[in-house]
Amino acid sequence: MRRPSRICALYGGTSISITFFNKAVFAVYRFNFPCAVTLMQILVRLCFLRTAHATGYIALPALTPELARLVFPLTICWWTYVVSGLVALRYLTVPMFST
Repeated sequence: MRRPSRICALYGGTSISITFFNKAVFAVYRFNFPCAVTLMQILVRLCFLRTAHATGYIALPALTPELARLVFPLTICWWTYVVSGLVALRYLTVPMFST
């Protein structure tokens, strides 16, 4: 079993890395399409999750129409949160955004 401190450190490191990556994409490369960035990050995560599931590292439930209908409102709320955060990140510094 994994230790919670390792999982917390991995989550924190991933979160900080994604924030810096997104800031670089918007500030350095002047890519002004937050929905495209969000979509690409979701697709990469899905590939990692499916690979981890295929290798037996994690267990994922089967996607059924009932499950999709159940999580749809949460998905819309989360998508709105992420895209609004990326739009805000374009105009703020990383410390201000994190605060």
